[in-house]
Amino acid sequence: MKSRTKILLGCICIIGGLLLSGCNSTLIDTTIASTPPTPSPTHEVVNVNLPVVQPVTALPTQSTSNEPTITKSSDQATVASNNAQQTLSTETKEKLPVFSSKQPQIMGLAIGEAQEKAIVQYGKPLETYIMEDPAEPITVYQYDGFSIGFNTTNGIQFVDVSSTKVNPGLSGLRLGQTSAQALELLGKPDKNTSYVISYNTKTAILKLDIDPKTKTIQSIKLFGVEES
Repeated sequence: MKSRTKILLGCICIIGGLLLSGCNSTLIDTTIASTPPTPSPTHEVVNVNLPVVQPVTALPTQSTSNEPTITKSSDQATVASNNAQQTLSTETKEKLPVFSSKQPQIMGLAIGEAQEKAIVQYGKPLETYIMEDPAEPITVYQYDGFSIGFNTTNGIQFVDVSSTKVNPGLSGLRLGQTSAQALELLGKPDKNTSYVISYNTKTAILKLDIDPKTKTIQSIKLFGVEES
């Protein structure tokens, strides 16, 4: 009787253990099922369609006869400078008399020309005075850098240049230049010494006084002579 009771109790314990095990399993499954899964982070790739930019091609410029030519300011300055130099060179050549040993002149005046020509050309003098001469008195008109002497018939008797600022009209020759430059510009003289260079005609003499040490021109004078 006792042995059966033990067997029965053992069976009951086994069955109870199995039931308890099943309940725990169900509880675990239920807990797992009721817990929501943790979502994994995802990266969504977004495709953005950007507009395609086409390279810009410069259109060729078309030049017509009506369109003005565009010049840079530096080019304009160069052109203006060249034009000014050409104009100045042309004006200088036009205003610069060429010396003639056959008809010598100073300041555009020749011996024997009338007093009126000098006044028309240079205006009233800065001062006037009488220079006593054994042959006849000379009336002198003094201008800035040069003087003109007139005889008793109001004809030009001499022209004397006294300043380096004055252009006497001798092919570019001026006071202060060398005797070698005088020979180059005026040609072969009638007289050539270390003191004087002169060009002679029947009625006039162009005389250049030379400093023998520096060989530079100290005075330029055109004066009349009596015909022999």
